[in-house]
Formats: sequence, C-alpha cells, structure tokens
Amino acid sequence: MPLFRGSKNATIVNGEIVATAQDIADAVNDAIAAKNAAELAETGAQTAETNAETAETNAETAETNAETAESGAVDAQSYAQEWANKAEDSLVSGAAGGDGVDDFSALHHANKASASASAASTSESNAAASETNAQQAATDAETALDTFTDQYLGAKASDPTTDNDGDPLQDGALYFNNTDGNLRIYSDSLSDWVVVEIRSDSEIRSLFSAAGDLTYNSSTGEFSVTTYKSGDFDTDFGTKDTDDLAEGTGNLYYTDTRARGAVSASGDLSYNPATGVFSFTETPNYTDADVDAHLTGGTGVIYNAGNISIGQDVGTTSSVTFSKVTADSFDDGNILYADDYASLSSAISAAVSQNKWLILSANTTYSITSRIDANLGAGQGIKIFGNNATVSGNFSDFLIKVNLDGEPNDDVPIVIRDLRVENTGGSGLGFYGTSTSTGSPKHRGEITNVYSLGGFGSQFIRIENFRNLSFYNCSSKSDDAAQTRGSFIVAGNDGQFAGDIVCHACEFTQTDSTQAGAPLFFFSSGAGSECRGCHLTDCYIYNAGTNIEASFNSLTADIYFTGCQWDAFTNGDIGVKMYTFNDDSGGVVDNIGFTNCYFQQGNNIAIQGLSGGSADTLKNVTITNSHFGGIGGGDRVIDFFGADSVIVQGNMFEDITANLSVLNFNDDNQDGAIIATGNLVNFASGTTTGRWFQCDGAYSVINANNMNGTMDAQFNSVDNLVNVNNV
Repeated sequence: MPLFRGSKNATIVNGEIVATAQDIADAVNDAIAAKNAAELAETGAQTAETNAETAETNAETAETNAETAESGAVDAQSYAQEWANKAEDSLVSGAAGGDGVDDFSALHHANKASASASAASTSESNAAASETNAQQAATDAETALDTFTDQYLGAKASDPTTDNDGDPLQDGALYFNNTDGNLRIYSDSLSDWVVVEIRSDSEIRSLFSAAGDLTYNSSTGEFSVTTYKSGDFDTDFGTKDTDDLAEGTGNLYYTDTRARGAVSASGDLSYNPATGVFSFTETPNYTDADVDAHLTGGTGVIYNAGNISIGQDVGTTSSVTFSKVTADSFDDGNILYADDYASLSSAISAAVSQNKWLILSANTTYSITSRIDANLGAGQGIKIFGNNATVSGNFSDFLIKVNLDGEPNDDVPIVIRDLRVENTGGSGLGFYGTSTSTGSPKHRGEITNVYSLGGFGSQFIRIENFRNLSFYNCSSKSDDAAQTRGSFIVAGNDGQFAGDIVCHACEFTQTDSTQAGAPLFFFSSGAGSECRGCHLTDCYIYNAGTNIEASFNSLTADIYFTGCQWDAFTNGDIGVKMYTFNDDSGGVVDNIGFTNCYFQQGNNIAIQGLSGGSADTLKNVTITNSHFGGIGGGDRVIDFFGADSVIVQGNMFEDITANLSVLNFNDDNQDGAIIATGNLVNFASGTTTGRWFQCDGAYSVINANNMNGTMDAQFNSVDNLVNVNNV
C-alpha cells in the first residue's frame, strides 16, 4: 500500500502512518468536488462529453483511492487534488494511479470541453456566414445565367426578334438555327442576323492557290517558294556583256572620243582633242619686268621691284604699332572672354580668381536678375574691358559689387573700362571694404568711360570703406525722385575709412528736373569714421546738388573741387551743402576747397555750410577764382551758419537778382576768421535791395578790395572787423 503524505493530523501506529477520520473525509469531499467539476465540464459541449465522463471516472477513481487511503496514509487528499486540478496537458502521476498514457485531471478535461464549446460556437458562426455567401453566390449565378442567356439564345427554328426575356436583341447575340444548321450572330448596325459559315480544313485549303515561283499543296495547305540563289545569278550574268545592257541617258559608256572631248586647255597650254595630246610652248627670255607686271601690293602690303614690305618690322622681338586691331579673340595668357562662360557672373568670378582681364562682347547687352559679387582677396583684382557692352537689370541692389576684406599686402588692381550700366530698379557699381580696418593704400583702381543713359532707381556708384579709386569720363543719370542717397557716394561708416577718390571729367545728373536731390554725396558716420581725400576736376553736376556731411564723432575732410560746374540746381536743391548732421553729434567737416568752379542758373543757395552745435565743427572752407552767375529766387548766394575760417577770394558774382545777400554769415559760435577779398559783384539790372555782405556774429572779418557796386555790407556783433578798399 502506498504511503500518503501531507496530513497535519496523521498519527503513527506500529511504525506506519495512519490517516485520521478527518483526512478521509477531506479526501472524499475533494473527490466529490472533482466529480462535480467533471460533470460541469460535460455540459460545456457535446463534443467534450467523453472527456468529461473520463474526468468523472478519474474522479471516482480518486474517491476510491481516497477510501482506500483510510488505512494507508493521509496522501489520499493530495492525489485526489492531482486528479482534480493538475495542469492542462499534464498526465496524472503513476503514484496517484495514472496510467502515464491518457490519464489527465478533471481541470484538463474541463478546459478541453470549454475549448470545444468555443470551437462549436465559431463553427456555428462560420456556418451562418457560409449560408450568406452561398445565397449571394446563388444570386450571382442567377444574374450571370440571365446575362448569358441574353447573349446566347440557344437553338431556334428561325431568327428571333427578342432575347429569351422578351427584351431587345443585343449586338453580338448568338443562336443556332436548327432548321439550316447554321450559327447566326445579330448585327445591331445591320438590324439583322448574319450567318456564320462553318467549313472543314479541306474546304478552307481549297480556297488557296499559287503561281510563279510559289507552289501550293491543297492537301496539306503548305506553300513553297523556289529560291533564286547567287550561284544562279552568277551563271546567268556570265552569259551577258554590255551589249545586253542598254546605255542610259546620264551615265554613258566610255569612248575615247567622249574622254578627249571632256577636257580643254588655255593660255600657253594647247590641246588636240582628236589625239588627246597636251603641249606647252615656253616663252623665251622671261624678264623681271614681265614678273613685276603680274605682281602688285594689297591692303597694308607694298610691292616694289621684287620687294614685298608692310611698312614696319614685325619680327617676334619687334615693337609693332597698329592704330586699331579687330579680332574675334586674342589671348596672351592673361585674358578671358565673357562669351566663353555660361553667365556674366561665372565669367567675373573666373577673372577674379585667376586675376586676368575679362573682355565683354562688343555692343552686347548682358541682362542679369541679381547682384554679381566680385570678392577680392590678396593678389586678386577685377579687370573688365566692357567693349561698349551694357550690363542691365531691374532689381533693388547693385549690378556689380566689389568686396575687399582686410588689408592685403599685395596690390589689388581694379580696372573697369568702356562699360554701360543700367538698373532702373536699383544701383550700378559698389565698392565695399568689409573689415573693420581703415583700408589699404594698395586698393588702386581706375574706372574709365563707365556710364549710364537710362538712369538708376538708386545709386550709380557707391564707395564705402574703400579707397584709392580714380574715375575718368564717367557719367550717370539717376531716377531716384528724392535723391537722398545720391548717385555717386563716398562713405566712411562704422569706424572705417573711405576716400582718396579722384573724379575727372565726370557727369552726374538728376533726370527729373522737378525733384530735389544730391547726386554727389560725401559723408562719414560713426565714431572714428572718416571720409577724406576726394578730388573732383572738370566735373559737371546738373539739375541737383552736392552734400558733404559728418555725424556722430566722425570726420569728413579734404574734399576739393577744381574746374567743376553746378548747373540748374533748382526746386530746393543747394549747389553744395556742407553740414554736421545733428546738434552736438561731434561731427567735423574740415578743409573743403572750390577753385575755378562755376555755379549758374540756380534758384537756391550756391554754397552753404551748417554746423549743428557747439560740439560740431565746420571749418577751413576756401572758395577762390570761381564764377556765380544767374542765381536768384532765394536770399543768399553763399551762406554759412556756425562756420570757422572761411575764405572767399577772387570770385565773380554776376547777374545776381533782387533781395539777395551775396555772402551771409551767421552765428556767434564762429571762432575763426572770415575773409572776403578781391571779389567782383554785379547785381542784375534794376536790383536795389540786394546786399553784398551780411554778417551777424563773428570773431574776425576781413572785407577788403571787393567791387560790390552800390550794394552795401552789414556787420553785426563782429569782434574784429577790417572793411577797407571796397568799391
């Protein structure tokens, strides 16, 4: 008898473990519970009935084993629990009475019964779905059958007029006529039935035949061809000659007569067409004169008595001079051509990087839609020969902007010649220093014959934080209505330097005579900024004026005009205006000179200087040997407010109109001298109210040796006055 383990109330009798009555009762209860669980699982599904009965039997077995355990051991309870609750798919152990093959717990059989019930439910759902699908399939089959019977009508004794449903016949409908045994097709376009003939293979083969090199076997339906081979041609051709091929009208057969008649001779060479013989009769004693008679010089070439010359030595080491050379291309290793590149931008970039000349195509317009940057580094420059080409655009930026960063040790050549620039929406050329340095004296540049005819929406040329540029014979027209920026600007900004600029024989105009403006603009702005060293000679400024400005602790100085002309400065324009921008901003305008200049036909002030406050300075202005003519409409010709050290000497003021003070000085902040000597003043005929000199507040005034006619001078609050020898 096996031993039972696990009872807390077991006793030992004669060395054996004996179960108590409670142990036996518990085992019986466990067995009954196992039986009830098996019966409950049996009701889960009919398919699990057998498994449930097996579980019941096992439970009963467990009960029997438990009863048997009354005299053996308390482990009956444990084995009963194993029969009742052991995990699914795990066999009941042999110790508990399992056979090790197919004895499983009641829990196992209950789970299997539940799964079978679920599967039965799923099968029921699937069966319902299958029934629905079958019904749909039947409907689809009926529809397909109806469609089929509408198209294929079956066998009939005569042509039907409707389909099998009594509906109109469809195009392509078929039926078999069992009267004549033919298949017929309905043609909607013919509104009639068409007989489809059915023929056998032999009937079809009998429809074909062959002729010539093509043969046909009506029994098999096979066609055959007799091939004509190259050997056959060679055999046939070998029996032929040219007598068998007639001569055409274009390609004729050769004959001696035809060949001889096709050539001829002239001059000293003679020819006999009958024999085909050429002959040459040599001229005896052919002289130099005979040769010279056949030779002459051409363009640039001289021929004389056997000598050929071109007027100068053209050896490889010679210095050759031509007045003009025109060529499609020329390259000495230092030239690039714009037309060799996809765009003007890429051509300029290549020329800058290789430091070579860029030649534009003559009289060609290069239209661009955005700014071209020429970024110069050490040893690089920009050299453009425009060849009278035009760079045009209509956008709010520069056409070409030259940028130089830092102070390179190497020379930076900048040369632009014979170029027209047009930008109705923006600016022309820009020259910018991009570092915080004061610039390098090696920024040498020459801009010649650069001009604009159509005008600019903004600036013609702007030079900012850049130096050492010379402009020759350049001209611009600006369409900027306000002209606040100017068409030619030199600017020192943000602690940097701009200057050392030369302009010779240049022209700057405002195209709209109804607008005020300042085509020329020299200014500095920001602590430590400088604009200085600009010299303009023989330049022409039309229909607008010039501004010279300093602001915010900056300096604008050494600006000189020689032989320049300001014409028609009207509509609020001032010929030249010098000023410090804001009161007490620390701006300085110093050393401004006008020599042999000409101001005419203006209805406003010709030259004006304004100092903003006690912290600002305007000083050392010289106006000498210049002419002022036909100026009227205002009350002053030369006007200074708060200026120090002004010299007006040797000038002519001609045809000055009513109510004008030729010279006007104001502000008792002036510390320097005002000198007016050797000037000739001629007021317009009939003018009686004008004044030669008006001065209100000055440290020292010298008014001497001036010819001002009957017009007087007035001096108020002048500390030191010298007023002598005025006529």
